[in-house]
Amino acid sequence: QNMKRIIKNHREPEFFSEWKQQNPSKKYKDLQGTLTKKRLHSELLLEQYFLCCYCGTNIEVENSHVEHLQPQSKFKKRTLNYNNLLISCNGDNLIESDVQELKYCGHLKLDHYNSEMLTPLDEDCEERMILSADGRINIVRDEDFGATTAIDVLGLNTYVLIDRRASIIDGILTEVMGKSMNDYEQDQYFKEVLEDLQSINNGRLPKFSQELTSFLMNEFDVFDLDKV
Repeated sequence: QNMKRIIKNHREPEFFSEWKQQNPSKKYKDLQGTLTKKRLHSELLLEQYFLCCYCGTNIEVENSHVEHLQPQSKFKKRTLNYNNLLISCNGDNLIESDVQELKYCGHLKLDHYNSEMLTPLDEDCEERMILSADGRINIVRDEDFGATTAIDVLGLNTYVLIDRRASIIDGILTEVMGKSMNDYEQDQYFKEVLEDLQSINNGRLPKFSQELTSFLMNEFDVFDLDKV
C-alpha cells in the first residue's frame, strides 16, 4: 500500500478561476512567472500535505514542480484543468553514473501516458502496492498492470527511493530490537510511531507517511488510527 490518494474537491481556487476567465485565450505556459502560478503551486502543495504526488517524499516550492497527470503534449485542452494538476518532486538527488542519471517521479515520467496506469487520484491507489522491509515497492496482485506500469514509469524503485525508505524502516525496527521490548511495549511504541506518521504539522505530513503506515499495519498488525 504505497501511493497516497489525493482527493480533488473539484472546485478549483477562486484566484485560478478568475485568471482563466480574464485570460480566455492563454495557455498554461502563460502562467510562468506570474503570481497566479506561485499561488497555484502553493495551493496544490497544501492539498497534498507537502508530499510528492508519486513517491511521497517531502517537498517544498523550491524542489518541486506542477505536474500534469495527463501530459500537456497529448491533452492540450486539459493543461489548465485543476483536476489534472498535481505537484511532483524533482528527483533532486540524482545518482551520477557512467550510463545515466537515475531519475524518478515527474521528471522521469515526462509526457508518458497510459490510461490504465495507477495514479494518486484513483480511489484504490492505496491498496494496490505495498512497501517491503528492504524499501522496495511491490504490487499486491501479480496481474495488476496499472500498478506495475506506475512503478516502472515513475521509477518508484530507483536506488535513491529504496535507500531512503529502507533507512527509515531500519531506524524504526532498530529501536524495537535495541531495547528488547516486550509485546506491550512494542505495541505502544508502534502506536506512537503511527501517531507521528499521521500527524499534520504546519500542513505537512512526514515523508513516506502512507507507505510506512501501511508497512507497519501489514507487518506488525498495528491498528490504524484516524487516517488523514
